[in-house]
Amino acid sequence: MSILSFLLALTPIEQAHPCIGDFVYRGGKDEVSIGLRIRTEPDVAELLFSDFGNVISNSIEWSIDRMQFIDNHDFSTVKVECKTNSAVLTLPASEYVSERSFSMRRTTGSLWDVDKREGWNLPKH
Repeated sequence: MSILSFLLALTPIEQAHPCIGDFVYRGGKDEVSIGLRIRTEPDVAELLFSDFGNVISNSIEWSIDRMQFIDNHDFSTVKVECKTNSAVLTLPASEYVSERSFSMRRTTGSLWDVDKREGWNLPKH
């Protein structure tokens, strides 16, 4: 093994943050479905709700296995804790509802591809 190969083997390979990607929560019959897209360069988080629209934010704080971003509409903090194939999205309490958490699964392909394939934003029947 050459010295260069040895040094390259010791160099840690930077892995993508576990929150980067697309996640989906498919709501039940009377629930909202939620899509989450997280990207870098530039940092952007987008929440898509099946009942009223979306929230886009570039005010992101990163931690090792989680991130949080500011909702530009009401300036509340949305939290996301990530694992390899899943994420837990926590929406803050408001005057109408208490804090809520949603277990989301990572999608293969973009949210748009998943919607075409399985209709993630339609309620389960």
